[in-house]
Amino acid sequence: MNVSAWDGDPQDDILAEVDFKWLMAGQGHWVDTTMLRTDTGYAHQCVETALQCPCTALQAIAPVFDHPANAPSSTPPQRGN
Repeated sequence: MNVSAWDGDPQDDILAEVDFKWLMAGQGHWVDTTMLRTDTGYAHQCVETALQCPCTALQAIAPVFDHPANAPSSTPPQRGN
């Protein structure tokens, strides 16, 4: 999924957030939902953690919460002289 979790129907957004939070809790990771919504660095860290968990449902929903600005660049940064 390449959409942000908070771009659609508010009820769907809340359900996705609750799913993510409880799936993470089931893997032993607590999620601060306020930070998940407002801090792109925190959201990216949560997504990275989720993708390393053995839970396939968690791996499937995790990318929804990653902000596009956190996606790796397709071109490496250039070094200055």
